[in-house]
Formats: sequence, structure tokens, C-alpha cells
Amino acid sequence: MSVFEGMREPLTRASFIDAVYATPIHTVGDIVMGPHYQDCTATGCQACCNAGSRKLYLVQFPNGTLEYADDGALEWQSCFPQPSDVKFPFKFGQSTALSGQYNATGTAVRDGILAAFAESNQAGSLNERDAVLISYDDHSQPFNYTASNYEQLTSLDAVLALVGLAGYDSVDIALHMQGNDSADGNSGSDISDIPIIGFTSGSPVLRAKFNRRAVSITPSSYEEMAGALHYFVDGEPKFTRVAIFYENTHSGRLTNEGLIKALRLRNLVPWASVPSGSSLEPARGAQLLFVYSKTSDLPGQALSLFGSSIELCVLSAQNPDLVA
Repeated sequence: MSVFEGMREPLTRASFIDAVYATPIHTVGDIVMGPHYQDCTATGCQACCNAGSRKLYLVQFPNGTLEYADDGALEWQSCFPQPSDVKFPFKFGQSTALSGQYNATGTAVRDGILAAFAESNQAGSLNERDAVLISYDDHSQPFNYTASNYEQLTSLDAVLALVGLAGYDSVDIALHMQGNDSADGNSGSDISDIPIIGFTSGSPVLRAKFNRRAVSITPSSYEEMAGALHYFVDGEPKFTRVAIFYENTHSGRLTNEGLIKALRLRNLVPWASVPSGSSLEPARGAQLLFVYSKTSDLPGQALSLFGSSIELCVLSAQNPDLVA
């Protein structure tokens, strides 16, 4: 109707399109149609522009029916959107256990990141761009799901970085997924340039060689043991009978070796080194027992056998839930 109001006789197709360009911007309610330009030089427009609208409404289909998204609409001020007009969010990705045996850890880490992002977004800390987290469930089976989750996150979701990975396996798969060299042995995406920020794992393997793109927020089991030994062995009272109860994995065996080396520096030897699946009886009589485990099973066994008769030091970097 706004075009009709600008038309003059004679009413022809040519006069109709002339009327459209005579008023470059038409407002219909809260929808802006245009700008409509023909002479780019005269208008200073970046290119000839006949945009239908400068407002893009976001919709979603949460239950199979269309509704407007909470984020509202995107608007821009010129013929074509400029970076300053549309501030796309920073996307971060996570593959973690949201179901299954280790879901408590994965859910807690995810919720913590979401809370931090919400606070940052509300404050407009990231140049008024939001940070969003895309989380996929590995069902506590990283070898079955994690590689495909990473491929989805990096190839389709185009995340800026992987964050909040929990446990050795999740981090190791991310570090070794390089196209045909992917961790599961199948052809996959090369994610060798994706930053891995804020992972939680006490595995000494992940610290054996410096990797610039992998940043941990927890110490290794070596570092935790060093702190505990300084407190219990170097301080008062001086404990001399130190044992370890560890999961029988590569990381667990490395942790045991680390304790042997640390005690040797103090002219001590382990009172007992007990792998999972073995009797804890050899550790009886120890003053301090280190426990290295992903789950609460090993700490539970130690507590049920020794009760409060021994100082129990759970290396919590392996699983923060063990000391929750």
C-alpha cells in the first residue's frame, strides 16, 4: 500500500516499479522492507541492493511446531549485513557422560560451564557476543561415541574449542583424532587444530609431552602426590609407611611408579603397592594410603577395610566427584 501511495498516473508496470525505487525504504508495521537502490554510485551503497527486509526472525521447532526463538530477530543497518550488525555467538563443544556410570561427573561439569557462560553473557563480557555450549552424551562409553561426537562438533557445529572434557579417554581421543589416523581407527575429521580447554584428568600420560592446544584445570596425580607427601611425610608427624591402591590401567601403573620415585627421593619405599582386583591386606599397617581410581569402588573398599585407622588420600584429579 505504501507503494501505491507514491504512484502517479499513468498506472503502468513501469510506473509501479519506479514507485518502489522512488522510496527506497518501506515500513510495514515493525517490518522494514528495503533499502531498494538502483544507482550504487549515487547512494554510496556497497552494491546494488533490493533487499526484502533488514530483519531476520529466528524460529525453532522444539515440538514439531514452529515458534519464534527467544533470541528474537537479527537486524542490520545497511544493504548487506556487516559483522558489527550480526554478533554470532562463540560456540564451544563438549562430549561427556550425561548418562550411564559416570553421568554425575559429566553433568556437573556441563552445568558448571553453563552457569559460567550465563554469567558472562549477562555481563556482555565477550564483546557483547554470547558463549554457547553444545554438549553431546557419550553414555559413559567414550570409545563407542566420543569420536563421532567430536566429528559432529567440529565439522557441522563448527565449535571454537572443546571444553570441559572429563577423563583420560575423552582427552586422548581428541588429541589423536587426525583424519585417517583417528582414535577409533576409522576415517574421520582432522581436529588436530582444535583447542582443548579445561579438561579434568589426573592421568600422568597427558602431561608426558607438552601440547600447546591442551590446557588442564586440574593437576596430575604426580602433583597431587607431591603435595600430600610434603604434608604427611616431610611435615609433622612424619609418616614413613606409605601405600597405594590403584586401578590396574596404564595411568594407574604410572601413578604407582611416580610414588616409588617420590619415596625414593626421601629414602623410603612403598609399604605396599596394590593394583585393583588384588587383596588390600598387604596395605594393612600403613599410615597413609593413596587411592587412584575413576570411580568410588576403590576408595569404598579401602574405607570398608580400614575405616579411620589409616589416612586415606584420594587422588581427586582423576574424578572430582570422589571427594564431593
